[in-house]
Amino acid sequence: MVLNKQMNAFVVENFQDRQLLTNILKRHRMDYSTPVIVSKYDLFDYSASEPDERFLTVLRALEFDDEWVKRQFIVGCNIEKVVLVRERDEGDRIMANGGPRNVKMCYTKECFKVGAARGLRTEGMNKYTGPPRLNKDLEPEIRRTEEKLRQLVQRKRACEEAVTQNDAAYKRLRARHSDLSRELSGIKSRIVRFQNEIQTLQESLQEEEPANIQFFLDQKQEIEAQIKAFVSQFRDVRGQEVKTREQLRTISEQLERLDQADEQRQMELNDYMQNVIKCERLKQKAIQDRDTVDKKISTFKERIESLRKKLEYVEKTVESWTQQAMESFPNPVDSDETPEALQREIGLLIKIKAEKEKSTGKTLEQAQDEAMEMLTAWTEADKTVRMMEGLIKKMRKALDDRTTKWVLLRKYIALSAMGHFQYYMHKRGDDGNLRFHHEKQKLEVRVSTGDQFKKGTRHKDSKSLSGGEKSFSQVSLLLALWQGIASPIVCLDEFDVYMDAVNRKQSMKMMMDSASESSSQYILITPQDASNMNPGPYVRVHRLADPERRQN
Repeated sequence: MVLNKQMNAFVVENFQDRQLLTNILKRHRMDYSTPVIVSKYDLFDYSASEPDERFLTVLRALEFDDEWVKRQFIVGCNIEKVVLVRERDEGDRIMANGGPRNVKMCYTKECFKVGAARGLRTEGMNKYTGPPRLNKDLEPEIRRTEEKLRQLVQRKRACEEAVTQNDAAYKRLRARHSDLSRELSGIKSRIVRFQNEIQTLQESLQEEEPANIQFFLDQKQEIEAQIKAFVSQFRDVRGQEVKTREQLRTISEQLERLDQADEQRQMELNDYMQNVIKCERLKQKAIQDRDTVDKKISTFKERIESLRKKLEYVEKTVESWTQQAMESFPNPVDSDETPEALQREIGLLIKIKAEKEKSTGKTLEQAQDEAMEMLTAWTEADKTVRMMEGLIKKMRKALDDRTTKWVLLRKYIALSAMGHFQYYMHKRGDDGNLRFHHEKQKLEVRVSTGDQFKKGTRHKDSKSLSGGEKSFSQVSLLLALWQGIASPIVCLDEFDVYMDAVNRKQSMKMMMDSASESSSQYILITPQDASNMNPGPYVRVHRLADPERRQN
């Protein structure tokens, strides 16, 4: 019901084996209900997809002899996520609100499927009625049943002993009851007789005055005392009889319950014994089928071994004959003609060979050697040409890749230069833009000074800038371009000639900041005073001596 056709399936590692197995199943008419699964041998870890330990899954309920088969059931049926429960209510509680983590659905003992991808759904399933396909260990069940039977037999014996004892006590009480009943009857008769005698005496006393009244009064008191004693004895016997009847009724009810329980246990034992007998029959049938299959396999192996030996003998014979033929005729030719026709054709070819050798002035061997030399030279040349064509293709591809990367690098360097140029120009309150014309190999620099940048006017050409603005723009341009150049040493000469003190200070600070952020060494040469430079661990100032002028 849960595993469905997966129990009838075969698993192989490649499609060739699947095709071979499918053909075998078709020959035996077994392919309509026997799927063949193709899967690589992979013992993956499935512990992460299992639910909590308190849930009994199909995977935990079954024992597998082969780990690969276990993985196929996990992949095909999700047995690590299917929970088994006894009652439908328990399945509803588990699958409420979508179910716990790693729980896909529940199956109950009454063949109900509980759970769905969304919401809560219960579906009735058809119970599997075919032959059993799973091995079940019946020995513990048989031992438990035998132990229950032994306990029931002991309880039955104890109950039989108690019944025997109660029967004996009941018989003794019945005998005592009979004796007491007889005694009671005699006492009652004597009481009646005495009462009659008393009445008679009373009547006689009324008629005649007795001579001795005291004698009769004493006799009357004695008889009344005896009557009272007999009445008290009868009451005690009656109470014992009532208690005995209650005890007998309780014992009878217990015996009836024990008999019913014994019958129930006997029916269960008969069911277990029938199941054991069925399992034994199935086991014997499986053993017989296995023996039959083993015999067939042995017969097939013997036949295969015999055929293999015959094949080896035939192969050796063919190889021997082939070697003998190759010694006489080293160049075999496949033909369907008869030996006589081949002999005639050979004679004709020999005549044609002689005529060709006479007309060309070369023997067939010489022409064959010359042809082989030319063929070898052509093969080597063709191989060289193919290698060169392959090399050209690889070089062209490498050139295209390098060109593409170079274009991207050039684009990124241009974008980086434009961004850094605007960044450096903004430090002075200006704005700038770079336009790269790579095809024309030209660079257009557009700058907006502080006032123009605030008013939002258009950029102006570098030719219309003042000397300080032009020098600051050039320094910003050089710093922006140096960001895309990986050079260990960067040198700049007389960059601040046309700058005033304010622009010089800003430019020097900007270059020092750029130098501290870069791994290159900056060398700045200026004829101006470097008093605003502060030497430090990363900054050194070298001052040259003033030039000496010749005095005439």
